[in-house]
Amino acid sequence: MLPAQVVNKTDSNRLPAVRDTLIIDNGRKDSAKIFRPTIEDYRHRTEFSDFKPFDTSFTVQKYYRFTQYNNTDNFGRIRFANIGAGFQDLFFEYKPAQALSLLPGNKRYRILTAEDIDYYDVKTPTTSFVFHSGVRDGGALKATYTQNFGSNLNLAVEYSGLRSKGLYQNSLTQNSHFLFSGHYFTKNRSYEAFAHFVSHKIKAEEYGGIADPDLFEENDSRFRNRENLEVLLSGTWSDYTSKRAYLSHALRPFGANGLGIRHRIYYQGDDYRLNLSADDWKTLSPNATDGLALESKKFARDFSNTVSAVFEREKFSADAGIRFRNLQLGYRDVELTGAPDAEKKENRIGVVGSLRISPWNEANLRSRLEFSNGEFFGNFLQSRNELGLKIFEDYSLEASLNYQSAAPSFNWLVNSTAVLPGNYNITDFKNENLLEIGGSVGLQWFNSQLFAKFFRVDNLAYWDAELQPWQSSDALTVLQLGADATLDYKKFHLNGRLLFQNHGGAREVYPVPKFIGRGNLYYQTWAFRRAAELMGGIKVYYFTNFDSREYSPLLNEFVMARRGYSVGGRPVVDAYLNMRVKTMQFFIEGQNLITTFSRNRNYTAPYYPLYDFRVNIGIVWNLFS
Repeated sequence: MLPAQVVNKTDSNRLPAVRDTLIIDNGRKDSAKIFRPTIEDYRHRTEFSDFKPFDTSFTVQKYYRFTQYNNTDNFGRIRFANIGAGFQDLFFEYKPAQALSLLPGNKRYRILTAEDIDYYDVKTPTTSFVFHSGVRDGGALKATYTQNFGSNLNLAVEYSGLRSKGLYQNSLTQNSHFLFSGHYFTKNRSYEAFAHFVSHKIKAEEYGGIADPDLFEENDSRFRNRENLEVLLSGTWSDYTSKRAYLSHALRPFGANGLGIRHRIYYQGDDYRLNLSADDWKTLSPNATDGLALESKKFARDFSNTVSAVFEREKFSADAGIRFRNLQLGYRDVELTGAPDAEKKENRIGVVGSLRISPWNEANLRSRLEFSNGEFFGNFLQSRNELGLKIFEDYSLEASLNYQSAAPSFNWLVNSTAVLPGNYNITDFKNENLLEIGGSVGLQWFNSQLFAKFFRVDNLAYWDAELQPWQSSDALTVLQLGADATLDYKKFHLNGRLLFQNHGGAREVYPVPKFIGRGNLYYQTWAFRRAAELMGGIKVYYFTNFDSREYSPLLNEFVMARRGYSVGGRPVVDAYLNMRVKTMQFFIEGQNLITTFSRNRNYTAPYYPLYDFRVNIGIVWNLFS
């Protein structure tokens, strides 16, 4: 057996798909087997999606992703001053991960749900690295290693760590996750299993914003070092941890196509802790009496066991089954006045089902349905439906219809803290009912896309300025219309993305800008005798001013503002130079250029200034051994 030869593994967007790269008899008398892998031999998928090759292309979409610490294009969001500290959402979106779970809104950006876990199929051991520079010091690194053991077993291990010291006092962030995953199937796929274990830890010092915004905006030379600005909290930190063990396996006695049975089981534990310093507690609760613990904790435990009957064909699959779920929600350390107990437990019985129809290669319908009932958290109904069509070569259509009726987030139902206005235990809630209708049309002209979404939310849960939970009496309605297109002239490109929003009904409890836009003019070319590829340009990000909600570090959620406070209306300009060399990509970006010659007056949220100018470095490196 000759050693493996690597040929053209770096351009995933230029290589044709091949069924097998093992060549027997290469035309010579020597009959040795020669293995020539291509990028198609390095694939990944989630449990309920199809395999796709590693994306090693060098595109502007990669630039949008890998200049953000969470490796996601964050159009429609605005980041806090330190990486790892989260974002403010500038648009409304459906968040199924927060249903019947304890997941604070500003801790969710680096959380991997069961639907996010990748499983791999690689012909040779593969390693990937993603790096981001920190703000004052530190950085973020994600390393993934995966290897096949034979043709039917793959194991992968991933570690991601982030530590960044921010510009302001008490603003250190520390995030990490560890992931181990495996995928196994027999030769005829009569048995197949997906399994993973993932552990998250998201910790942050909470500085509460700056005490006097006027000192920040006056551009006084004494405060150009942001650590000289007084902050509202000097010794408070929050910590969210989550662990999940998951197994999904299917038995198909008649092979890959036919009747079978699927069993899914997982256990997940979530904990949210808040630790107040004595000085911060007196600042937030000057009239509070002594005797309350300054460290509070709330927790959730979720055990799920599902058995389903499955019928599968190449272009059709369906399953239906029964799901048992045990949920616990509790709090510790601070006694809630009038609370009957410190923990709620319930057993839930429900039904689940899914459907996939692909009548031809360019059409795909996927639907999922779940209903369950319990004593404390009531009825839960979730329906998720997606349709994809490509009727003509130059046109594609995607549509979605989602509905969810569920109790508000567990973070909204209970809170235990020494800051008494934020103490509550809600038992008489109503289900939040959410309807989402959306669609998009892709056109080959200018590589453009038109998209639209409509939302209606009844009984929307929110917090007032005193950190007390409420539900809106009026429905929130949201209409979003947008477009994305790229104009090309030789090696110059102009990419633009626009989003228009209109909120009706209970819009005062979820304020957003009416317009969000991003324009990116860049130049892309080969260099150094085609040994490297370069991309450089200027990006402008803008959203209209709006009366923003305030960020509560005690809840890690956005709450109603104590007074009117406008955010936005000023552009954020970045300049960048990116380079690709083989399978390594560099993203170097100067962020918020305007602050190099003008004072920074932008805010992420009230009392939380936007980041000043900084040089951000991102590196992506794929190693196909």
